[in-house]
Amino acid sequence: REPIIVRPPPTKEYQYDVLSGLHRNEAAKRNNFEIIHSIVEHGLREEEADKYVAESMLLHIPLGDLTQSERA
Repeated sequence: REPIIVRPPPTKEYQYDVLSGLHRNEAAKRNNFEIIHSIVEHGLREEEADKYVAESMLLHIPLGDLTQSERA
């Protein structure tokens, strides 16, 4: 199992932000998993967090659907 990547919430009122592994997280919830293996990234700037999200989203796009410039 590959762990999901999360960052701590800005306040204690919120849950962790999932940066990578959103589909695995949702599947674990649907299957009532009590523990989800994760890596907590502390102190990320917004740009760094956005990079994790963008890279994980690219894993779910078939390469044939990308334009030449998007593949570069």
